Amino acid sequence: MREQRQALSAVRPIWAKAGLALPGPSLPVAERHPYCEINLVLRGASRHYAGRIQTERRAGSVFLAGPGLPHYGIIHKPTRYLTIYFLPSLLLEVGPEQDGTRLLHWFLRRTPVQPYLQPPPALFRRLVKLGTAAVTEFQQPRPGSELQLRALVLQMLVALLRWQPPGARIGKPPPPVAAWAAVDRALQFFRQHYAEPIYAQQVAAAAGVSPSRLREVFDKTLAMPWVRYLQHYRIHQAATLLAQSERNVTETALAVGFDDLAHFISVFRTTMGVTPSQYIKNVANPPAKKAKSRLAPRQSSRYRR
Repeated sequence: MREQRQALSAVRPIWAKAGLALPGPSLPVAERHPYCEINLVLRGASRHYAGRIQTERRAGSVFLAGPGLPHYGIIHKPTRYLTIYFLPSLLLEVGPEQDGTRLLHWFLRRTPVQPYLQPPPALFRRLVKLGTAAVTEFQQPRPGSELQLRALVLQMLVALLRWQPPGARIGKPPPPVAAWAAVDRALQFFRQHYAEPIYAQQVAAAAGVSPSRLREVFDKTLAMPWVRYLQHYRIHQAATLLAQSERNVTETALAVGFDDLAHFISVFRTTMGVTPSQYIKNVANPPAKKAKSRLAPRQSSRYRR
């Protein structure tokens, strides 16, 4: 099977997939991405790690990850799953003063209180129904699919918000709205200029704050420096180019704003778990025989990174 690592953007802030992860050796690195994630386990068994928290996951389990949270898993039994990725800005658009910011705080807290949830069966079935519809809208776009996809993901989040499991403390006061507004302006600047050299003064000016305040608001909201977010964003743009174009590794590095090839390869390996050359071989051009026998490394690595 083939997976193309889609780079999320303001135009395409949601990415959805469903698949089957097979038992096998894990990749030797945890994943850490600059967006939010909802993962549902429909069947199977795995040992999963998120930061310093670990748990056994089985059917009915929900995993929530925010930007910067390292996580990976080891598959024990074939595991069927649904995964939704979305940019934090998606929630800012629905009302940062109230529900949107409250949900963002749940995803973005520095130390997640409860990244693994076991909702009641009826709620889990509803989440699966909404998640399945989201995957269909993403993979088979029609007129109105962008609106429908956003609506489905927001319905999933509303269902979890109203359930509010013990210990989740979703309603804890979030960072100030002004901080989110500054971060959102900075993210828009990244989307427009990621292929160019970017310096702190430029980002701070675009965000409407001082460089020191810029560091502070990124730490409070996304729990990572703005430089790390920009690196992740550039790498996912690079992954899309490598999978969909004829550019070589050097051309791709330059196209996404890296002027040092060795640095690009190092950051790519840290972010994606493989080198750019391995990514091209295993994801962009997977061997046909291997694709028939089991999932390609990036497809099955959802639980391994």
